[in-house]
Amino acid sequence: MKIASEKCTGCRLCESVCSLFHDKKMDLTFSRIQIDPSSENHYRVRVCLQCEDCPPSEVCPTGAFQWNKATGGVKILEEECNLCGLCIPECPYSSVFEGDGSVLVCDLCDDRPKCVEVCQKQAIQFA
Repeated sequence: MKIASEKCTGCRLCESVCSLFHDKKMDLTFSRIQIDPSSENHYRVRVCLQCEDCPPSEVCPTGAFQWNKATGGVKILEEECNLCGLCIPECPYSSVFEGDGSVLVCDLCDDRPKCVEVCQKQAIQFA
């Protein structure tokens, strides 16, 4: 994932499509991407950049937080996650989120990130 926050208009369509794709409801609290206003008309896009050297995966006591070499993406094995939350503060990009009884991180939507598809300003790109 590549982020160009300076292009973001704050429309939050990416957040909506993310929650709709993953949880079948438009609820921004379930989005794996977050748009934060940093100042007037400027926004910070927070989404997992799929780092190979992934600090959250290194602190996960159950091995539920994984970086997959084959896909080049991050995944949380929900059945293994004990919801300890140790992974959340470890992300250097603040892109691991606490959900309603789950830990949320971008999983690239099966290699077709929906946020990228709907971002008309190309603030989010899949490289």
